[in-house]
Amino acid sequence: MEREKRGRTTEILAVVLGINLLPAFGPPTWSGLVLYRLHSHVPALSLVLIGAMAAALGRFLFPIAFRRLRSRLSEKTKANLSAFREKLDRKKRSSVIGLALFALSPVPSARCPSSTRFGFIVTRSATHQA
Repeated sequence: MEREKRGRTTEILAVVLGINLLPAFGPPTWSGLVLYRLHSHVPALSLVLIGAMAAALGRFLFPIAFRRLRSRLSEKTKANLSAFREKLDRKKRSSVIGLALFALSPVPSARCPSSTRFGFIVTRSATHQA
C-alpha cells in the first residue's frame, strides 16, 4: 500500500512538473490534476498539495533550463527578447503594474508566450549578471 502511494505521488509530481516545464501551449495545471483525480482514488488534499509543489518547482526550473538552452535560440529570437527586456527596463513602473495584473489575472501562464512567462524576471536578471 505504501509503495502504491509513493508511485501515485511520483506520477502526480511528474505530470504536473512536465506540464509546467512546457514553454507554451501546454494544458493548464488544474486540468491535469482534475483528470488524475477522476481516474484515481488519491485524496483531493494530497493531490492539491503535491500539485502545487510540483507546479512551483516547474516554474522555478523552467527559466533555469531556458537560460542553459539560450545559446540554441535563433538570433531573431534573441533580438526579440533583448528588445522586450529593454522596453521593460525603460518603463519599470509599468512593468511592475503589468506583472501584478498578470499575476492576479485568471489567464493561465501556459497560454502566454514564453517571453512573457520568463522574460520579465529571469531574462533581465540573467543578462544583468554578465
